[in-house]
Amino acid sequence: MTFTPPPAMRRLLDAALAHGRSHVVQHYDIDSDAPWVSLRIVWPGPDGYPPYDLRLSWHTRDTGTYRLSHALGTWGRCSGRTITAARALRLVTGEEVPQEVADLEQWAREDLLATH
Repeated sequence: MTFTPPPAMRRLLDAALAHGRSHVVQHYDIDSDAPWVSLRIVWPGPDGYPPYDLRLSWHTRDTGTYRLSHALGTWGRCSGRTITAARALRLVTGEEVPQEVADLEQWAREDLLATH
């Protein structure tokens, strides 16, 4: 069986490759009537903080075509935030930096300036 990723997953995979993000794709066909696929993308967070960790899953249940079933993102000190595939793409490309991460980076710059 040949697997063709859903369009949103393809865009995320292309972005992950282009931006050097680690990623894993898992395709499950436990029930031949409803296969599903998951994507995890991980990259380093600001110094001393946990990495970005995005987890998205698509399933074919009821429709026969892949649709996003859940998407969670972890960054900075925030964990398990529900995100959209579009927001995941902005995070992967660096187009969006969550406010929590921007604050951490600002505090790190201020600490560095205060010590020099």
